[in-house]
Amino acid sequence: MAYGSVNVPGVNHQELDAVKAAVQTAQSTANAAKAAAVVMKGASASAAGAAGLAPAPAAGAQGKYLRGDGTWQTPPDTNTTYTPASAAPKANGTAAVGTSAKYAREDHVHPAQTSLSGNAGSATKLATPRAINGTNFDGTAAITTAKWGTARNFTIGNKTKSVDGSGNISFTLDEIGANAPFIAQASAPSNTKTLWIDTTANTGGLKYYNGSAWVSVPVAYK
Repeated sequence: MAYGSVNVPGVNHQELDAVKAAVQTAQSTANAAKAAAVVMKGASASAAGAAGLAPAPAAGAQGKYLRGDGTWQTPPDTNTTYTPASAAPKANGTAAVGTSAKYAREDHVHPAQTSLSGNAGSATKLATPRAINGTNFDGTAAITTAKWGTARNFTIGNKTKSVDGSGNISFTLDEIGANAPFIAQASAPSNTKTLWIDTTANTGGLKYYNGSAWVSVPVAYK
């Protein structure tokens, strides 16, 4: 039996025809499935996409990528190219974020801050003087305070006086309760346990306290 135009002795041509037919059927089925395949549906801002075959990229699109909206796109350039700085960094000025796309090398040297404004420029004087124990201090010179920080009470005998260092104090014998044999002054002393020499002209003299008033000591001449 002839198969096509070739005689193949000893071959079951019926089985061969059946295989050929099966192959052709499978090919047709594959072609039909391919033709019926759905290309992916891209997503949008308001709608989701759908699964499917990737759309075929056009010639020259070998550097592109398939985006979520189903299109082939050139990758966005998000890589900023930085170059070394060519100018020295600023020493002072108003603070700003800057606009330069250049970077400073790891061995760069930033200039020292040598110019200051306001009171910080001198750093030898307080902007506002402060009172220390009653004396103003602005940092330009040493001071001796006019008084102590807190007044203290000094008590001698029966007399107490407040002392804050702003002036000298003294105690009289009368104030401290010392019984001096005589107190000579124009006014009557508070210490009634002493003799008083009244220095007032014409009415003076030696006096003592009789329990209610100062009276002259009687003098007798013989």
